[in-house]
Amino acid sequence: MSLLVGGPRSASVFATADTEVLRLKSSDLFDVIKQYPHIENALEQFYDKRSKATRQKMKEVRK
Repeated sequence: MSLLVGGPRSASVFATADTEVLRLKSSDLFDVIKQYPHIENALEQFYDKRSKATRQKMKEVRK
């Protein structure tokens, strides 16, 4: 998410098996989006879904 919105990383990941990891800079992501525009739509949908879930959790906390 931080690649999209420019904020600090807010999650950690722990592998439970051998894993290949790639490090991606935001400029690299935007280069990929230029080459494959459909990725932008998929990322927007993901971001919207996550944002809605966060807002719903916030409403539940306030009850």
